[in-house]
Amino acid sequence: MIENEVLKNNVNKAEKQIQELSEQNRRSMDGLELVRSRSRFEQHEIDQLQNSNKRLLEGNKLLVERIQHLTSKLSEVDLRNKQYKQEIDLVHSQNNLDVKTLQSKIESLMQREACLKEELDQSWLLNEELMQELEEGTTIKPTKANKKASQTVPSTDPGFDTIDVCIDTMMERLQQINQQ
Repeated sequence: MIENEVLKNNVNKAEKQIQELSEQNRRSMDGLELVRSRSRFEQHEIDQLQNSNKRLLEGNKLLVERIQHLTSKLSEVDLRNKQYKQEIDLVHSQNNLDVKTLQSKIESLMQREACLKEELDQSWLLNEELMQELEEGTTIKPTKANKKASQTVPSTDPGFDTIDVCIDTMMERLQQINQQ
């Protein structure tokens, strides 16, 4: 009987251990299922992150291509701007030369105008003398005004020669009048 009791005790202990091991096994299986579920969730997140990374890499590649394109365009625009600046500088320097040339021509024309005014004044004086002599019936004598009025002032503008021609014509007519 003692042996039966000992065996019963051993059987009870073994059953308790089996129950405990079964409970531990069940908990382990639940834990394993939880780990598998968590692993599937994490794998899903990893897949999503990999897809996001792929899209980001493709986007980055497109951005790099766009940046290279824009850099190329920027270089072209920069080159054009340099060419425009050179053209502007050239036009500016030409304008400065044109202004200096115009100033020189204006000064020359102003000198010519002063000479012509002096000639015109002398012609008026000569004309008055001639008119007075015509009224008096005397002959025309060469005077300083006659000689000065018949001189031509050198000019680069052909339009100014017409005044000299007019003066010469007027002198010829006056000489014809004197001869009559």
